[in-house]
Amino acid sequence: MGVRGFGRPGDYNSRVLILMDGHRLNDNVYNSGLIGTEGILDVDLVDHVEIIRGPSSSLYGTSAFFGVVNIITRRGRDLGGVEVSGSAASFGTYAGRLSYGNAFQSGPEVLLSGSVYDSKGQDLFFQGKGWSRDSDYDSAGNFFTEASFRDFTLTGAYVARKKGSPPGPMIRYSTTLIPSPRMNAGI
Repeated sequence: MGVRGFGRPGDYNSRVLILMDGHRLNDNVYNSGLIGTEGILDVDLVDHVEIIRGPSSSLYGTSAFFGVVNIITRRGRDLGGVEVSGSAASFGTYAGRLSYGNAFQSGPEVLLSGSVYDSKGQDLFFQGKGWSRDSDYDSAGNFFTEASFRDFTLTGAYVARKKGSPPGPMIRYSTTLIPSPRMNAGI
């Protein structure tokens, strides 16, 4: 994620704090904000997004150097039943989601959602080195649930992701033994 032109390739995305309903999502090891297929929330469950620009670490804690992104999720009452969605795209990419949400008259409210994503990935050609086939794959599955009753809310999530990395161009090294002047001098 880049902010105001600052977003280095390979960066761990540790300068923006990601919140979900006010709770921190950045990991504890690298402080990375996970926003791709490794994220815990399917984009269809997002109600709206609040963005606070600028340094906010004094209010929100670490990782809020460039800003804070608060993702507000949909509630069970917003779904009001079952939702099913699916998509297909190029490179053998398929995604699907099944969600159920409801607010019961006795007070409890529940949201259950499961998503799957699978992509074969692009076949890449490295000039003069050959093809990389079926190595840029990405597959992920997540489960998100939220149950609430009055002022008590319980949220849980599970994510599993497997990502292939296509190999870079092969570099061939040649070794040649070059005698040093010390070897010739008999030292």
